Amino acid sequence: MKKASSETLSGYLYIGPTLLGYLLFVLGPLIAALVLSFTHYDMMSPPRLVGFSNYARLISDARVAVVYKNTAVFAVTAVILTSAYRRS
Repeated sequence: MKKASSETLSGYLYIGPTLLGYLLFVLGPLIAALVLSFTHYDMMSPPRLVGFSNYARLISDARVAVVYKNTAVFAVTAVILTSAYRRS
């Protein structure tokens, strides 16, 4: 076996477990969440495809603006307090 192909195989063997873990525990759930976001699913019946209606309902909900405002206030406050704490 050539040295270059041996090193290549060794590299793949080292990165394999990390790549497998990333695919199973990061990419898998991310794709599942994306697919489920286009369905109506209540755990008692099989998922029913509803398309973008979940997103349309989300955009039209008045509580979303409150959530975004609270998140922005929290983020700005956390940055200011963290910056002030680190300076002292």
